[in-house]
Amino acid sequence: MEGEIIDLFRFESKNLPKLSTDTLSHILRSNSISIHIRRGDYTKNNNTKIYHQCNFAYYRQALEYIMDNSKIGKLYIFSDDINWVENEYKFPI
Repeated sequence: MEGEIIDLFRFESKNLPKLSTDTLSHILRSNSISIHIRRGDYTKNNNTKIYHQCNFAYYRQALEYIMDNSKIGKLYIFSDDINWVENEYKFPI
């Protein structure tokens, strides 16, 4: 049963689109970190009362801590609202 569940959540790069495999290749070759900024349903209806959205100060503080304690060459940002992230946040790396 455990193996079946793990298999359901495992992806294989051979099944990914070329853009995704290229990105994965870059990620694996670099000393990088990723951040996921979720908005979508967090900003809809009554969900704003249920879910907390982290602000830029939260991400900046986390990145400063990571950069002070490790060597990061590349930052990958993933989001369900990437246009909003690009307009609202200016990341240092």
